[in-house]
Amino acid sequence: MERTSHAETWKNEIMEEIGEVKVDVVAVQETRWQGQGIIDKDFSLFYSGPKERTGRYGTGFIINAKMRKSFPSFEPLSDRLCKLRLRGKFRNMTLMSAHAPTEESPDITKDDFYDQLSQESTVAGKYTLRKVTGENGKRLGQLAARNHMIIKSTSFEHKVIHKGTWMCPGTDVVNQIYHVIINKRHASSIMDVLSCRGPNCNSDRFLVKVTLRERLSNALKNQGRRRRRWNTDKLKHKEDLNLYQQKTNEKLEHIDEIQDVQTEWNKIKNVTVEVATESLDEKKGKRNEEWFDEECRMAIQEKNNMRIVMLQRMT
Repeated sequence: MERTSHAETWKNEIMEEIGEVKVDVVAVQETRWQGQGIIDKDFSLFYSGPKERTGRYGTGFIINAKMRKSFPSFEPLSDRLCKLRLRGKFRNMTLMSAHAPTEESPDITKDDFYDQLSQESTVAGKYTLRKVTGENGKRLGQLAARNHMIIKSTSFEHKVIHKGTWMCPGTDVVNQIYHVIINKRHASSIMDVLSCRGPNCNSDRFLVKVTLRERLSNALKNQGRRRRRWNTDKLKHKEDLNLYQQKTNEKLEHIDEIQDVQTEWNKIKNVTVEVATESLDEKKGKRNEEWFDEECRMAIQEKNNMRIVMLQRMT
C-alpha cells in the first residue's frame, strides 16, 4: 500500500482501514520520510527512507500488537527496500517491502535496484492482469528465476477488479504493479492473493491482501522488569509524609542486625518497596492527547462511501 500525505493523518487513517480488513502485517511504499526508525503505538511502524532528504520514495512495514510477539528484527536497506523478519514455529520468515523503479526510470537505476533485491533474497503464474509483459515485468521474472522464487500474485484466478493494484488518476485504466514473491520451497504457504479496493487512504493504489498459512511463534524476547514509578507528589503533603516515615521506621525496627551487606541492602530495599506500595500509588503515564476523533472518522467514512460509488460506476 502506498501513502504520500501528512504523516500523522496517514498513521491514524491507515490503521482504521487496516483494522477493517483484519490484516496483521502491511508493507508500505512511498512513505516519504527521511531516515530510518520505528514508531510504537497501538501498532508498530517500521520505515526506511532517504538519508538526506524527504519527499521521495521510502518503504516500511506496519504490524499490529499481536504480531509484535513474533517480531525479531527489522533491517532498513535503502529508500526503496527494507526487510522484516518474523519468528515462526517451525521456521522463520523474511518479508521484503520493495518500491521498484518505473518503466521510465534510467536503466542504471533499474539495474541497481534489481541487483540489490537479488542479493537479498517461478516464475509467474498464468493469472496476470497484463497480456504483454513490460520491461520491469521481465526483470522481475528474471530475478525470480535466478533465486528459485515464484510470483504468487499471478497464481490465483480472480476477477479483473481483484487483480489490479493501481488505477491511473482520472481514468478507469487499472494495472497490476504490485506483486508477491516467495521462495518455491514455501510457495504452498500462500493460500491467496487479491487486491482490496475498499480500504482507502487517499492513494491511487489498492491494498494487496495475502492469505498466508503459517504458524508464528509467540515466544517473547527476554524483557526486563518494568520500572515502577511512584506518585511521590503525595509526599508533598505533611500528613502523608509523616505516615510514610512512620511506617518505614516501624518496619525497619523489626530487621535483625545482619553482617552481610548485600543481605541487609535487600532487606532495606524490600521494606522501602513495601511501604511505597501501601502508602503511594503508582504514577500513571500520560499519553499525548489524540486529535483524531469521531468527527474525523465520520468525514473519512463519507469520503470512502463516495469513492466506492465512483469505483462502481467505473467498473
